[in-house]
Amino acid sequence: MLADLGQRIEPLGLTLTEMSVLQLVAANPQIRQSEIGQVLAIKRANMAPLIAALEARGWIHREAIDGRSQGLRLTPSGETLLVDLKVCITENERWILRDAPKQDPSQLIKTLKAIWTAKA
Repeated sequence: MLADLGQRIEPLGLTLTEMSVLQLVAANPQIRQSEIGQVLAIKRANMAPLIAALEARGWIHREAIDGRSQGLRLTPSGETLLVDLKVCITENERWILRDAPKQDPSQLIKTLKAIWTAKA
């Protein structure tokens, strides 16, 4: 399933990790780089180049939160990219659910999310 999603987002020039970072930033404006690393289990040494690359591509920017901290926020270009990402994610979910009972695939999605949450 992840391989399929990875192939769907590849034309956008993204990896699954970069996609995850962008989604976290979108859902949590002003999130700190360290918080993203904790949530996604990315080592601190790997976070700096990852964030720098997303920033260089114009998808995120830093903004001061307080005297010392900087938070991350999507740029307008990043927000546009997120729309395209959501299309890819929806297509991936449709592919996953193609053989699921047609009456209520939303229930299966809720169940999978509950399993994922319990695992974490």
